Amino acid sequence: MSLYTIEAVEVGRRMADTALFLYLTEPGKELQIAYRLWVLRGAAGVILVDTGPPLEEAHRRGIMQVRPIAQALGEVGVDPAAVKTIVLTHLHWDHASNAEHFPNATFLAQRAEIEFFRSRTRQHPSMNRFFSHQAFLGELIEAGRIQPVDGDTQVVEGVNAVRVGGHTPGSQMLIVDTAEG
Repeated sequence: MSLYTIEAVEVGRRMADTALFLYLTEPGKELQIAYRLWVLRGAAGVILVDTGPPLEEAHRRGIMQVRPIAQALGEVGVDPAAVKTIVLTHLHWDHASNAEHFPNATFLAQRAEIEFFRSRTRQHPSMNRFFSHQAFLGELIEAGRIQPVDGDTQVVEGVNAVRVGGHTPGSQMLIVDTAEG
């Protein structure tokens, strides 16, 4: 059995109205949101979960306590150029739009997420606002650097992707074998 460690890397924070994030909550109450990505370390080396928000986009959207991805990962001993595998939980701007900082990585996303990203539905302004860097992500998909996975699948021994949907049509989460369980 391959065991992994999991390390959260915070790249930014902001305050937001709870009604924008929590179903059936009254507007006007603030919630602090932390933007994180995750570093998994184990037999297959370093696997990253998500890429975090790009600086310019984060500032445009009101995230002022944001750090460059290379700086945040450097603090935990990870060189973005050395990362080979990144699992994208979904393709929203704050999870996938920093992909350009990982020139040697292959990205994994649910096929349903990729299909939605390519769809006309995603292009509607009510949906499209959650996606930035569309041209770049589209290029990564066309080049085969964002590879589709179908439903629940093993990424590597000890790391399994589970399609959960809900937040986006192809949201996924990971189940990771660790020393704690």
